[in-house]
Amino acid sequence: MNKISTASDWWGVNGVEAMLRHNISNLKPGLKTDLLTMIDACDHLVHDLNLEEIECRRRHTQTKRHAELGATINNRVDYIDQMITLGTLMS
Repeated sequence: MNKISTASDWWGVNGVEAMLRHNISNLKPGLKTDLLTMIDACDHLVHDLNLEEIECRRRHTQTKRHAELGATINNRVDYIDQMITLGTLMS
């Protein structure tokens, strides 16, 4: 699984978000809806991470909030990946 260190790792054609959305495309509709909601929640966290990156560049050092957001997003992405794996096995 890809780890996110910057907001640009999440967005884009080859980003983690696109990969997760592609992986859930063949799941059952109920599970798919739940996972899309979880991905959207991560998207909001990545937006906050992007704002923190701007603050880090301004200060020329990493803030504690930036590190915490990165860890939180990576934990959620790992959890979503586990749910995709379980959903695939159940299908």
